[in-house]
Amino acid sequence: GYYAFYNIYRTKDNRYISLAAVETKFWQEFCDKLELTQYIEFQRDLSLQGEIKAAIQAKFLEKTRDQWMEFFQGSDICITPVLSLEEMYNHPQVIYREMITRVTDYDSGQELTLAGIPIKLSATPGKMKLTFPKLGEHNTEILLSLGYNLEDIEKLKRNKVI
Repeated sequence: GYYAFYNIYRTKDNRYISLAAVETKFWQEFCDKLELTQYIEFQRDLSLQGEIKAAIQAKFLEKTRDQWMEFFQGSDICITPVLSLEEMYNHPQVIYREMITRVTDYDSGQELTLAGIPIKLSATPGKMKLTFPKLGEHNTEILLSLGYNLEDIEKLKRNKVI
């Protein structure tokens, strides 16, 4: 992001933290906690964003991501760790909300990991359906739309190009 108050910062362990201190009260508390109070009144000053981001980045490089999250625990600041895929899959909220689901591909029998249904409605719960096309299922239609004729398409099939 362009603004220092709405950005992602690298930490000492080469992991990242996402800051979204858009409201003045969040920005003020953030600056107070990091002892960067000289920037409180310049939250949206376009001419100082580079300087402010550099100052925040320098601070974040002093500790690991998890140390920073512990430091901000209990603060009224919109700040969160940027998770790896493995961390995201195992995050308690993701598990509780069933945001990752596993389904079996009907052709290969391979288990697939997919994003779950984001909105959970008690009266009308969603259901995962595997409706994606089989490999090559629409080759003929696609190639016809690209100007190939049926004879050329059959030749591609015979030569195992498609």
